[in-house]
Amino acid sequence: HGFAVEGYKWCIETLEEKIQSQKDLPEESLSAHEKDNTRLLLGMSLDSCARYMISRKQLELAESLYEKALAISRQVQGETHPQ
Repeated sequence: HGFAVEGYKWCIETLEEKIQSQKDLPEESLSAHEKDNTRLLLGMSLDSCARYMISRKQLELAESLYEKALAISRQVQGETHPQ
């Protein structure tokens, strides 16, 4: 369990840092599509961590992670995307 939590934490923090560093990059250096892909990968990591937390009965934490993942999905893919 400890390794799993540390692994998820590392992935999420690393992606959040990468997103922060990409914010000010010009489009010719990194396309909007590539930036969106990084954000979606963060959303997938949050979703996966939330599912793991549910299996560990940590429901409040899972809910928070799901809310963050959903917000990213809505920002990048819109309200009507099937995912």
